[in-house]
Amino acid sequence: MRGHGQMEHTIAVKKMTAAEIEPVTSIYAEVFHPGYISFRELAAGLAEGPGKVSDRAIAIFREQLIEMLDSDSYGLFVATVDDTVVGFSLASLHQAEAGHIECWLDDLGIRREWKGRGIGQALMERMLEWGRRGHARYFLADAGLTNEPGHRLVERFGFQPLATVFWRDGTDEPHFR
Repeated sequence: MRGHGQMEHTIAVKKMTAAEIEPVTSIYAEVFHPGYISFRELAAGLAEGPGKVSDRAIAIFREQLIEMLDSDSYGLFVATVDDTVVGFSLASLHQAEAGHIECWLDDLGIRREWKGRGIGQALMERMLEWGRRGHARYFLADAGLTNEPGHRLVERFGFQPLATVFWRDGTDEPHFR
């Protein structure tokens, strides 16, 4: 792949191994910030609310990767260029209450210096292929309210907005404005 005066690089997307947990955790720490908090990250304890990334978020993320690595319910993938991990994606299969399988595209992160070079597209293609092999009836992606690049990426793959999830802190007294 060539772009922006760069030399040609080959992008490879493969299943994540235990050896790649630290590089993936490093990418997560680099690219995920308070404006990109998704519902999954909030529910997993990786954030305390919009704009509040918890101090323990990186450790929790690493622990979750270790737990998910050998499960057939999770698709964990890395994108490499010249044997260096430059991006990752996480997907999960769930049985819906109606009985069918749904595939959640949970996370996708790319090192800043590698953005705009087709890595997000390659990771999305791999996650969608994995979900189809897992018999997913449909796919869901939670890109975070302000993650416009993420919105554009999933929309290019035919995703459309389904709902807006609202959040409020449950420890505060309710009040009407």
